[in-house]
Amino acid sequence: MNLVQPSLSKISTESAYLLTGISTYPLDWENIDYMPTPPGTPAVLVPWASGASRQFTAELAGDYKSSDGWTLVYNTFNTSIISDNWYFILYNKYRGVIRLYYYIPNNANYISSANMVHKLQIEGSYASSSPMLNFAGQKLVDVDVNSDFASTIEQWQVARSTWYIFQYELAFDENMDLQTYSTFNFLWPLRSSQISNISLNGTVVGSLKGTLSLPGSDFTISPNFNIDGSQNKSILTINGSSDADKLEQGLGQTIVNAIKGAIVSGANGLIKNILSGIFKRKQSTPEENVNLKISADVSLDGQLTSDILLSSPAFAIPGYNQSSTPGFVPAYNEPLGVFYLSDRPTVDVTFRDVPAPPCAGGGAPDEYYKYSFDLDENSFDLIFNPAVTAIADITNISYDILMDLGNNSSADMVPCAGGYLPEQIIGVGTLYDVRSVTTLFPTLGGSWLYVPVYVRVSFDVEPKDGNPPVTIAKTFIADNTIEEIF
Repeated sequence: MNLVQPSLSKISTESAYLLTGISTYPLDWENIDYMPTPPGTPAVLVPWASGASRQFTAELAGDYKSSDGWTLVYNTFNTSIISDNWYFILYNKYRGVIRLYYYIPNNANYISSANMVHKLQIEGSYASSSPMLNFAGQKLVDVDVNSDFASTIEQWQVARSTWYIFQYELAFDENMDLQTYSTFNFLWPLRSSQISNISLNGTVVGSLKGTLSLPGSDFTISPNFNIDGSQNKSILTINGSSDADKLEQGLGQTIVNAIKGAIVSGANGLIKNILSGIFKRKQSTPEENVNLKISADVSLDGQLTSDILLSSPAFAIPGYNQSSTPGFVPAYNEPLGVFYLSDRPTVDVTFRDVPAPPCAGGGAPDEYYKYSFDLDENSFDLIFNPAVTAIADITNISYDILMDLGNNSSADMVPCAGGYLPEQIIGVGTLYDVRSVTTLFPTLGGSWLYVPVYVRVSFDVEPKDGNPPVTIAKTFIADNTIEEIF
């Protein structure tokens, strides 16, 4: 494994661009109480203000400061004209998260008790070649397959005079400097959807808990959709303990405790019980700025409704020359995302037949497989965004090898001869940490040989200005080599 940082000559800096489009309306979002609006229009409090009507978690409400990495990308609020849609977009340079703050005005038509549905899509001739949405659009990231959209259903219902937050984590694309608006842009449609018959892990619940996505499913284009939790593994995004507490009815206390444990551990730089997570590390305050993805068995029926004043805005993506971009150009024009991998990681699996240990007890198989797992760190490179490494240090890089037992049972492991594999309870799924464990499995037709393996990459992003670090973790699909030792 090598750490790769493209040269700044390849990823051009913002000062090198000649911006001839329309500048984004300025917004001093940290130091205002009201959003800028034309005289005579209703006053709009900022989303995090006392007295503002908002539909997002308390943990997100105070997470907007530039010292934590947030910077303005787009804004439609201004004192001259009333925009068709009221929103602004921030981007976090340390986390690689793009966030849309969307405001539904008091004169909007809306659907009572409808949920927000949206997607972030990349368009243009280059879209299919870009990994930018692979973090947002995939549960387990496959570097051999690119996702051109990510779609989610929000737990929040539509209401007038109310703020919403929609956000996605982005992967770094080292070829951004070669693109233009005509070859590569964002599309961010927002719709409303009537959701019914919701169950979580087989338990009927009254409303959607958390932010739901199903890799490969676009909730914004199908008039009707159905998610069968027994057939499809969806993803719930958790933004703090307040989101986790809502899941107890469907998931049970054990899983909720594992989720909350992951939040606390991640805030202290320890990664467990997650596939994907972003944690602002704690110092002396109890804040929980997290973006945590877990597996979930969610079943629901949905029907799209369209008589609401939502839109489908298109944006130029920061990171390329904007001189030919028509309309508004981004206020921040460095490449997005923190990192990506060059290739699938390779895990070397070795095994050999051994006699059953005495502790296996009567009735045990006569032979067992003794397994060991090793990551080939030369099989891939970590590629970091130079816009990030210019303002932060990357430290504490770590790798975990996780194994999915498939149709096999953890009860087949022999605890007295190497111990049970450390469990990673990831929502309703369980993976096993095998990086540093040698264990025994029974010889059952070789089915243990071909269970899926994954590599979880984690590291800290430490701002050079002394602000608290961010811990990032992502899990990637791995190739494996299998060798029997005689």
